Amino acid sequence: MSAAIEALRAALAAGPTPGPCKANRDEVWIGRFRLCPRVTAGASLPLCDDLLRGRINAAYIAAACNAAPELLAEVDRLGNELETERMRLAACSVAAMADTPASAEVAREALPIYKSAAFDDVCRRVDECIALRDEVDRLKAEREALRAELDRMK
Repeated sequence: MSAAIEALRAALAAGPTPGPCKANRDEVWIGRFRLCPRVTAGASLPLCDDLLRGRINAAYIAAACNAAPELLAEVDRLGNELETERMRLAACSVAAMADTPASAEVAREALPIYKSAAFDDVCRRVDECIALRDEVDRLKAEREALRAELDRMK
């Protein structure tokens, strides 16, 4: 999680912040929380400028604060979804590396949540490759047997 999201979580967990609001050109403090960080000399942050000049309505700030928990829940949900997709990709990679019937069987032991259409496609392709390799081995053995028989006939 980014530092900004963690700072927002901490601020929401602390609840309303009584106490003085302090502001200067470089930063805005509400209680013990710094809303706008210091900036380098000559730089400006539009949010700080707007707060200092009274162009931001308190209702907008309240609406943002009220929406923050829901937005953080969405961030968490999307983070979990991203992790699931990463694991699905890893499951596809493991399945793709299988090169024997035994290793293919082990690769298919992924948890159901990590299985996907792509995972099924990879498993089917691995099965085809294993079957083709078996067919090649069978044909090589048959060729060798025919050569041996041909040699005996000479």
